[in-house]
This record gives sequence, structure tokens and C-alpha cells, in this order.
Amino acid sequence: MTVELLRKPKIINVGARNFHDSLKAQGADSVHVDWRPPAGGDREMVALLDKLKKI
Repeated sequence: MTVELLRKPKIINVGARNFHDSLKAQGADSVHVDWRPPAGGDREMVALLDKLKKI
């Protein structure tokens, strides 16, 4: 089964830059967001940051 899109998709890429680069190389309409988890994903640091937000 073949599916045809009515419009070209618009892509928001979050995180992995090489995925965005690959999409652009193929002519996709893609925007890259350089996002990383707070405190590098360290749960203890995230808990401390959450406490600071409440102050």
C-alpha cells in the first residue's frame, strides 16, 4: 500500500543533530532544537533544582 501526503511534512528535531542533518540532506523542512535534560539527567541534581525553584 502506498500513501501519498497532501503536503510536505514539517519536522521539529529535538536533541540529535545528526538526525536533523540527515533530514535536511534529503530536502526535508526541518528545524533543530538543541535540547538537553536539566542537570544532564542527574536525578539528584534535578531534585535540588526543583527545590530551588520553590524558594
